[in-house]
Amino acid sequence: MAEQGQRKKIPLVPENLLKKRKAYQALKATQAKQALLDKKQQKKGKEVKFKRLEWFLHDSWRQQRDRVRLRRLEVKPHGLEVPDKHSLAFVVRIQRINGVSSLVQRTIARLRLKKIFSGVFFRVTPQTIKTLRIVEPYVAWGARVAVLKKHFVVTTVPRNQLPAIELWNMGQTAGGGAAADVTRKVPWQGSFAYFQI
Repeated sequence: MAEQGQRKKIPLVPENLLKKRKAYQALKATQAKQALLDKKQQKKGKEVKFKRLEWFLHDSWRQQRDRVRLRRLEVKPHGLEVPDKHSLAFVVRIQRINGVSSLVQRTIARLRLKKIFSGVFFRVTPQTIKTLRIVEPYVAWGARVAVLKKHFVVTTVPRNQLPAIELWNMGQTAGGGAAADVTRKVPWQGSFAYFQI
């Protein structure tokens, strides 16, 4: 009897709670194992990023050429020929800018030419021409006569749409009409407008 009085009473727990605890502990154990396996897979799959010496040399040469070109522009600036007729021009980025000077990268960012072959319209002023001289090797620009929508020009001939590539021979195709008659002209010069080609 004395032994029975010394025993502690264990609180009773409902069976459904015990089952839930057991299931939860099993789930946590599987999740921990899976996390460990995933971590091992990540370590195994990571490749060492190795750049050859030529890559660094190429970038440094490119930066040096860029610096020399920009210094020459400062010392002996070319005459800024502003086109008389055209007050609106179109600039397209044609080259990558990896490893060029920060001035060129900032200027291209200011022109909003993030991707290769993206283009913007801009107002032609001596200041914008000066800006374009900085990024000259990486962009192509010129005055645009007309804007083509979605790579096609709407015509009056039976073939309703022509590829924009055929703009140069539009005179013959459109029955002697000029390309400016067929396409829609840009009615404003506002701030930079996006145009993807």
